Amino acid sequence: MKKENINQKKSQHLINKDFTNYKPKHQTLNFTIMQKYEALKTIIAGMEADVQKFYNGNNAAGTRVRKHLQDLKRACQDMRDEVQEIRGTRKEA
Repeated sequence: MKKENINQKKSQHLINKDFTNYKPKHQTLNFTIMQKYEALKTIIAGMEADVQKFYNGNNAAGTRVRKHLQDLKRACQDMRDEVQEIRGTRKEA
């Protein structure tokens, strides 16, 4: 069964509940961390061909490498912020 279907079934019973004091479980937050980690790995894997082309003398590939690195920087910062937020919620509990 796909993870999306599992999450939909789990969330079906939550539709009529009051969420004013709801705090997400750490497991849910960690799942988003793992998604962000997978995105980082995808960015790195996606830039490999351009890095090789740049190394072989293709300057246009260097521009693409720089773009990939900027995307990687943003993704790292997003993940870093998420980790910091989780650490904060763990200290409060």
